[in-house]
Amino acid sequence: MLVDVYVNGPTGDARTALEQQGMQITADSTKPGQHIVSGWLPAARAPDVARLGITRSVTPVLRPRVFGVGPGSVTSLGDLRMNGPVARSTAAVNGAGVTVGVISDSFNALGGMAQAQATSDLPPNVQILAEGPANGSDEGQAMGQLLYDTAPGVTNMLFATGFADSASGKADNIKKLVDAGARVITDDTAFIDQPFFQDGVVEQAVDAARDRGVAYFAAGGNSAREAWEEDFRPTSGQALVENFDQNGGVDTRQFLGNVPSGSAMTIITQWDEAWNSSLANGLTMRLYTAPAGGSPVVACGGACTNSNAATIPEVFLEYRNQTVSSQPLYMELSRANASTAPHIKTVFYPSFNGLAVEHPTNTATVGPDASAAAGAITLAAVDQADPGLDTAESFSSRGPLPRYFTAAGTRIAGGPILRRKPEIAAPDGGATTVFGFECLLPNRHDCFFGTSAASPAAAGVATLLWSANPALPLSELRKALTDPLNTIDCLPTIGPDDDCGAGFLLADRALAAIDRTPPVVTATVDPAAPDGDGGWYRSDVDVSWTHSDPDTPATVSGCAPAEILTDGVSTLPCSVTSAGGTTSVPVTIRHDATPPSAPGFTGIAAQTYTTSGVPPAAALGCLATDATSGVAACTVTGYDASIGTHRLTATATDRSGLSTSSTLDYTVTAVPPVPPKAASRLSIPSLSLGALRSRGLKLSLRTARASTKFVATLTAKLPGARRSSTVGRLTKTTGAAGTQSLRVTLSRRARNALARSRKVTVTAAVVATASGATKVTLKASRSVRR
Repeated sequence: MLVDVYVNGPTGDARTALEQQGMQITADSTKPGQHIVSGWLPAARAPDVARLGITRSVTPVLRPRVFGVGPGSVTSLGDLRMNGPVARSTAAVNGAGVTVGVISDSFNALGGMAQAQATSDLPPNVQILAEGPANGSDEGQAMGQLLYDTAPGVTNMLFATGFADSASGKADNIKKLVDAGARVITDDTAFIDQPFFQDGVVEQAVDAARDRGVAYFAAGGNSAREAWEEDFRPTSGQALVENFDQNGGVDTRQFLGNVPSGSAMTIITQWDEAWNSSLANGLTMRLYTAPAGGSPVVACGGACTNSNAATIPEVFLEYRNQTVSSQPLYMELSRANASTAPHIKTVFYPSFNGLAVEHPTNTATVGPDASAAAGAITLAAVDQADPGLDTAESFSSRGPLPRYFTAAGTRIAGGPILRRKPEIAAPDGGATTVFGFECLLPNRHDCFFGTSAASPAAAGVATLLWSANPALPLSELRKALTDPLNTIDCLPTIGPDDDCGAGFLLADRALAAIDRTPPVVTATVDPAAPDGDGGWYRSDVDVSWTHSDPDTPATVSGCAPAEILTDGVSTLPCSVTSAGGTTSVPVTIRHDATPPSAPGFTGIAAQTYTTSGVPPAAALGCLATDATSGVAACTVTGYDASIGTHRLTATATDRSGLSTSSTLDYTVTAVPPVPPKAASRLSIPSLSLGALRSRGLKLSLRTARASTKFVATLTAKLPGARRSSTVGRLTKTTGAAGTQSLRVTLSRRARNALARSRKVTVTAAVVATASGATKVTLKASRSVRR
């Protein structure tokens, strides 16, 4: 049988003596008050071991329990309900860099680990330091998947079974996880026969892990308030027998409920004496199937009565109903002497629903084992489908826990002290790929319920926080996780309570709690200051940003380095978000490297003015355009109204300070100039009538300006006509000034008419126009004969 042997002195000396008795040692403990050697001992040798001088007591080891409820690639909705996606997106953290540990019954006994890794339901590297029993449920793998849902960046996950051969073995496995680098541990197992009123070997191992900086998350249990507790109450006339009736009556057998066929109940009773000490009290517990008379029931191959060992203030037994019908079950407690009245606590672990303690005391059931440790963050469970996330599961174990003794077994002066448990609540009712924990809809069959599911969910949040800030002290991590400001308060009590502790954990609030300040963002602009006017840059500009947040990682939006080469107004975005908030530092650059267009003059022209006709200075102006910064000013300088030739300068300046200039020359004279006649000296050479008919009339004149336009018209009185008519027309513009020749040809009608004439008088009229000259009309006539 598997036993714990409590020994005097060092366990090293005891191991040799016990091995000589045929004991196969599996673990030992040198913790204060818990000097234990655990292992397999031939049952027949137990009396011999008990008689050894090193031995204080020999007790059988109760099998440990898990706190899970339950017989494709999935993600538990619990992560969503804790605002896990919000936390991961806000601070760009996913658990990377944090090694996590899992303690449960088994991890890969069913062989599904590789498939879960292939579907990304587990991290790529899972190291099993100590696998659990071959018939394990792989609840550890289900826990690992829930943690990984919240912290999907984890790459290293460790597992060590909580189903070691003894509590000392589990304590060793806790140390193995810590030694292997686990910074966060989630645990859902318990050796339920560990001390109720002081810290046992597992609690001390958890505290040692905490002292090494490990965040330890323990499932609080699924026993609601299924316990009974009070000071020993003697029965009148039977001072050694407990009277359970608290209302003045007598009841020495407390009804516990009806046990269905095939079901079982484990019952553990302890009293307030130090563990592994010389006891002043002794208790015996018996179970009956009748309220009076008869013998104690028999189960488990032996009598279901169990007196305490010599130094262990505990009795326990299990009743299994092997009949075909439901059986009522009654409990009796008796003490060994009448001089003491110890404080007693009994916890019930039924394998069925329907426990009905006749005289309930609504006693706390958190712990024992890791969930009772001061170094653990103990979890209550809230169904992820609960609308308000503010009601603990009915089965979730309640606190608080009294401590009468130090770990070494010294009674606490003024005690007992109350250890507030649980600290927080987290979701259960999620989904995994592990058989029996899949969460099949619509009736949510096989969902992963229990504080076993809540523990890894909270551990996932802690992993996010340490991924965000690896240097965060454990004390600050615990503070962020257990601060009521970062939870949803559970009903009906306002504030921390014995059902949910501080409340339902919210990942985004806890993450924000470790980072109260937003990122620091600094923009660098080169050149540092605008080299133009009015905040405008004329040269090329380089823009970059730096950002920092010492508490949590940040996500960056925009903030890419940029070079401004083109004209215009550019706003460059930069926004940095961490758990502490968002800092936005956009940079606006106004860039104009192009000067205005060449200005034009208004109010004056490039010409000659008389002193009385020159425009006044106030009439002068200039116009220019600038497509980017706009024209700030356009000024004209150089104005002079005195006689002579002068040069004006127009200067256009844009808002960046760039300028462009133009010039204009004008002349001022005393007397207005007399413009010359456009043409003069019109003459017609002599010619014959035949020449006139064939070649037309040649005209000669002089012009004063280049580009003089002429309109020449020939008239004559033709034979048979009563008056003169037009016989030819010419329009021409000359090039340079000077003597010009014009030839005007006759119309066909005129040529035909002149064929019958002997004599005709031809008159030429020339209208001359030119810029800067007076328009004139010149006329000349000539008589032409055959």
